[in-house]
Amino acid sequence: MCTCFVQLKSLCMTIPRNLVDSTRDKKMFTSQSDVWSYGILLWEIYSFGRVPYPRIPLQEVLSHVERGKRMDPPEGCPPFMYSIMSRTWCIDPMKRPTFKDILMELRLHS
Repeated sequence: MCTCFVQLKSLCMTIPRNLVDSTRDKKMFTSQSDVWSYGILLWEIYSFGRVPYPRIPLQEVLSHVERGKRMDPPEGCPPFMYSIMSRTWCIDPMKRPTFKDILMELRLHS
């Protein structure tokens, strides 16, 4: 499996809430970090645009994630969709589904 990435020369001090995985330490974006962000995007869509990690101050989001805590499913979110979301947020990037895996699962439910 080929892992494509972009090494950043600099990164702002504030990491957006959708990039709280390994991206912040390595300043590197991979297909696995894109999958994490996609899971956050799905959560935002199903929550009708709410800010990710609601009620958690930005400074605490990273430690929240590192402790294994994840966002609850948005109200009305189908269980299969939340299952996809939660798997995209696996702390180990190699255990996250690929976009191909996600597409196949979405097709099963369409």
